[in-house]
Amino acid sequence: GKLLPADSDSSPDELGDAAYGSQFNHHYHPDGVFRKVPPGWTFPMNQLQKMYQYWHCGNQLQKICPMKHFHSVDVSFLGDSARIRLNEVKQLMEIIDKTASRNGAKPTRKMNMSSTNTCFLRGKAGLKIPTTTPTGRKRDIGRLKWSSAITYLPKEPKRRRVI
Repeated sequence: GKLLPADSDSSPDELGDAAYGSQFNHHYHPDGVFRKVPPGWTFPMNQLQKMYQYWHCGNQLQKICPMKHFHSVDVSFLGDSARIRLNEVKQLMEIIDKTASRNGAKPTRKMNMSSTNTCFLRGKAGLKIPTTTPTGRKRDIGRLKWSSAITYLPKEPKRRRVI
C-alpha cells in the first residue's frame, strides 16, 4: 500500500490522542468477520524500511491501523501463508525495535514517520545483514525486500515430533 512521505509527521504522536483508534476502520468481509484490513487488501511485499513504516504507522490513506496491531484473523482470509508472513514480519520488526531501543530510539505505541525512520536507522543493524553483496557492491538494507531480509535470520533448529 501507499505510505505517507518519509518527511510527513501527520501521524499522531505519543501525547494523549484519545481519538487515535477512531481514525482506523474495521472492514466487514464476506465471511461475516470484521478485520483491520479491507477485503481487497493483499499482503505487502515492501522494502524493509517501508514495511517498518507500515508496521508502526499503518496506511492512513486506506485507514489501516499499524500492522503491529494485526492478529492472525486479520490476514486469515488470505490463506495460511499470510499468517506465516505476518509472523515473519513481526520477527523482523521486533529485532529492529529492540536494537533501536538499545541505541537510544525506543519505539512507542503511536509513532509518526519521523520517529519511525529514526528507529529504523538505529535498529536495522540488529538484523546482522551484510552491508555488501557477494559481488562487493554496497547494500542498502532499507531497500531490501522484507521477504529477502527474513532469509538472513538465524534458522531455528527443527523440532522433532514425538509420536
